[in-house]
Amino acid sequence: EASDSQLIALTRYAENLGLAFQISDDILDVVGDTEKMGKSAGADERLGKLTYPSVYGLEESRRRLEEATGRAVEAAESFGSGGVFLAKLAIDLEKRIS
Repeated sequence: EASDSQLIALTRYAENLGLAFQISDDILDVVGDTEKMGKSAGADERLGKLTYPSVYGLEESRRRLEEATGRAVEAAESFGSGGVFLAKLAIDLEKRIS
């Protein structure tokens, strides 16, 4: 029973959260701790995968992560107090690379 504007906001949130997850996962593969990640760091590079850091570099990848997170948070905030959890989820995802 969501309105059209709510569906648009949820779609924007989901697209940007998914993008932020992918970028952070790619960054973690370069700079992350194998023990904390539960997978071998550097695996993407060894497999020759195209990742955000391999295409854009770490600095630009981090900037893109920040932008995607900001767009997700903005979309979540359109739900007022109902979007607090969603916004926090996006922010915590970005913090994974810290």
